[in-house]
Amino acid sequence: MKKQIYLLLTLILLLTLSACGRAAAPRNVTVNQTQTVSDLLDNAANDEAQTEQADPYSAEKDTEEAEPMQPATDTVDDTAYDVDLTQLGSTMVYSEVFNMMYAPEDYVGKTVKMEGSFAVYEGVDRNYYACLIADATACCSQGIEFVWSGDHVYPDDYPELGSTITVTGTFETYMEDGMEFCQLVDAEIVD
Repeated sequence: MKKQIYLLLTLILLLTLSACGRAAAPRNVTVNQTQTVSDLLDNAANDEAQTEQADPYSAEKDTEEAEPMQPATDTVDDTAYDVDLTQLGSTMVYSEVFNMMYAPEDYVGKTVKMEGSFAVYEGVDRNYYACLIADATACCSQGIEFVWSGDHVYPDDYPELGSTITVTGTFETYMEDGMEFCQLVDAEIVD
């Protein structure tokens, strides 16, 4: 009798466990796809273009009487930069600089304006000057090397280490010791 009870309990336990072993139906999983600053700006421009197309009778759009916009000749135009990092928040700046390091081919030839702290690495053959940008929590930093145009002597002509600087220049890459590096060429330190 005891054997039958044990056998029955074992059978019930096996049936219970086998009922739980059924394969679950696959779930729809959405992967969080990271967008770059350029992607967000492109999306905003596309949204604006679609809004303009959706409202063809807008009072603001009188294309027959519109005059072409003339560039200002006596003022500095901040829109002259392809990538103006000074207009972004700290998280976006750090993200965009990371993106510049990750995919430099997307930025080659673009004019860049950035603000960060001045840093220098004194190498054997030459010095490397950079503008470093910290992330929002200031625990990590990314930087871009710059080559200041003109004849400047370090440390006499350069800013104090760690001081905040604004640098403009053209984004380029170069090879050194078999590795690709990024830098701003024809750079200027702006006040």
